[in-house]
Amino acid sequence: MKTRRYDLVVLGGGFAGVAAAVQGARDGLRVAILERTTLWGGLATSGLVTIYMPLDNGLGRQVSFGLAEELLYRTLRYGPGTIPAPWINPRFAEGIADLAADNASGRYMTRFAAHACVLAMDEILTEVGADLWVDTLACLPVRDGRRIEAVEVENKSGRTRLEAAFFIDATGDADIAFRAGVPCREHRRRPCLLALLADLDHVKAAAAAEDLTGLFGGGSFGDNEHDVGYDGDCPPLFGGNGREFSRFVLESRRYARGKIAARQRELGEKGRKRHYPALTATLPDIRMTRDIEGVETIEADMKNRRVDTSVGMIADNRQRDAVWEVPYGALVGRDVDNLYVVGRCASATGYAWQVSRLIQAVVVTGQAGAAAAALCIRKGTTAHGIDVRDVQARLEGLGFELHL
Repeated sequence: MKTRRYDLVVLGGGFAGVAAAVQGARDGLRVAILERTTLWGGLATSGLVTIYMPLDNGLGRQVSFGLAEELLYRTLRYGPGTIPAPWINPRFAEGIADLAADNASGRYMTRFAAHACVLAMDEILTEVGADLWVDTLACLPVRDGRRIEAVEVENKSGRTRLEAAFFIDATGDADIAFRAGVPCREHRRRPCLLALLADLDHVKAAAAAEDLTGLFGGGSFGDNEHDVGYDGDCPPLFGGNGREFSRFVLESRRYARGKIAARQRELGEKGRKRHYPALTATLPDIRMTRDIEGVETIEADMKNRRVDTSVGMIADNRQRDAVWEVPYGALVGRDVDNLYVVGRCASATGYAWQVSRLIQAVVVTGQAGAAAAALCIRKGTTAHGIDVRDVQARLEGLGFELHL
């Protein structure tokens, strides 16, 4: 088995993993980032969840900063999307034409095109000099006492051992943390499939407006984020189990097939030509399988409350004046000293998880985890041993605001 050595290995190439890799590389670390598909962005791109949720609290105050803001603009570099004019940051907006939205009272957020976003992520990861591994599956963490010594990965070259001083689990499912023995909570979801629908009415409207932004209609088949929408007989399934994962995928597509066929019949003889799926999500929209039982947890009742160990703030997209401060310990699993868990598998419960899984929120935790890892390496300490005040000072130096 071949062995490669890095300072930091990031497992998972969604928004959380990309943020972690960018920050680690900017901090001077030799970084590898692994993605099991060939597309960066995770559920945002492969799952077609193409809305960058707000950086503001809905009352005119920005609460998420750093890469959470920078990556918002990156998503728009090669595709459509707009931002309410008062929010536009010239530092990141340079070179992006026709950016301002008409609605000056809107929130600091945008929709974007999935595959345009992938191209932009290629660009920023290359710029910072990270070592990029796509079509590579993280398989087995190798522990030595309280540390992960290496992670074995698989791709077309076979199995490779990646050693590092620190690891970041950004898999979305806590796969590496779980296999390393970190206690995790399990969650189940009912079938859901997102799609981009080719529909003649959408095409006509896009042509009339000379704007392809609305060319494809969004289609959601099955349960939405509120566990509403699926009326089949499939029970909630656990995406961390191989058989249940397969059933989730196949039942989601079967359900979508029935809904699409019904719509085609409604449209008559030319229904197949007027309405069909142009693209379906290739990463199933399970949303949540596991999160770690962290040293601290983002709790629902922490809304608008001060957290002394905060490493960033995240806002809800569904309500205004609803902000959570993210505790440092939510990224730290028990019993492993050189691992941070970021993104939607960081420690969060109840409604707070609905907020912590959003794009801007996972970027906040991804960047915070990598900045903390770089500090630990530099100081020769661990995720459990680092002084949280040092992490906070570093993040404030990166432009973060940590408290309301």
